[in-house]
Amino acid sequence: MACDSVLAKITRASALHFCTRSCASSALKKLVLNKEFKIHRWKPTLQSHTIDLNQNGPIVLDALIKIKNEVDPMLTFRRSCREGICGSYRNPIKNSKIYPLPQIYIVKDLGEFLQTQEARKSLDGLYGCVICACCSTSFPSYWWNQDGYLGPVKLIQAYRWTGDSRDSCGSQRTEQLQNEMSICTACCLTHFMRACTCPKGLNPAETIAKIKLELPAD
Repeated sequence: MACDSVLAKITRASALHFCTRSCASSALKKLVLNKEFKIHRWKPTLQSHTIDLNQNGPIVLDALIKIKNEVDPMLTFRRSCREGICGSYRNPIKNSKIYPLPQIYIVKDLGEFLQTQEARKSLDGLYGCVICACCSTSFPSYWWNQDGYLGPVKLIQAYRWTGDSRDSCGSQRTEQLQNEMSICTACCLTHFMRACTCPKGLNPAETIAKIKLELPAD
């Protein structure tokens, strides 16, 4: 009987503890932590939005995404990695007021930068370069003239822009590639590329050949 009595007390205590934890958990779930964000809009004016921070991620970008997805789909901003690395999302923030970068032309959408699927596909193999320099350091020209020799890495990065149909500075960029140590030495790159493997599976020799076609003939 004594054991049964003790067991009954433990059972009642456990049930009470479970009920207490459940009630506390429910109270936490119902807790609302509202935060007002004022976002700079056209005219200019500050548009106010209030969201529950407990239903949101920990950073300001999470708040903007929530506002755009659930409150105001007309809100537009640029973002990418969410890790503070790419630099795509940057805004002056004062307390809870969010502004665009000063003295920067604001574009609501990307309509003026439309690109055909064919034009975009021509850039495949350029975005994937991680600038590891495995290719450039394979060439003797780089060993004895690191400052003047561009090499595959720099040339791929250059063509990433000159080959983009949306770029308006292609001619200026191409001019910077015209020196005796850039494309003039690139004629030997194809042979070296056969013995060099890009860890990302890219083809720098093909890119360099395209750049040579854009340069004026001597």
